[in-house]
Amino acid sequence: MRRPGRRNAEGRLDGRAQTRGQRSYPHCRCTTDDGVVGYGSVFTTTLLVEAALRVLEPLYRGEQPLEPERVSEKLAQNSFWMGMGGTLTHAISGIDIALWDILGKVTAQPVGRLLGGRCRERGAPIARC
Repeated sequence: MRRPGRRNAEGRLDGRAQTRGQRSYPHCRCTTDDGVVGYGSVFTTTLLVEAALRVLEPLYRGEQPLEPERVSEKLAQNSFWMGMGGTLTHAISGIDIALWDILGKVTAQPVGRLLGGRCRERGAPIARC
């Protein structure tokens, strides 16, 4: 199921870091061959995200953007010996979020629904001081 007027997102994946808005809070921007763009937030500096994307580029370039779980697992497995946590893990997280964003745009579904949907209709408010 595709959004009307939206092209198929099959093709190779490309990524880069950019800063959006007034904050220096970087986003990972992934683009498919067909021009569908997904954004994923990354909790580190733009320079570190750009460096991590250069390290990960041989692993994600050319991957199928509609398979976010497989791509994220491939990135995590192949970067294991580079150190868990830190900049690479943050960048992989940003790529993963961007791929889910692309999948949501192509299928015209909210990402929350793609990840399983609501599990409750109502919730009790919780306050902790």
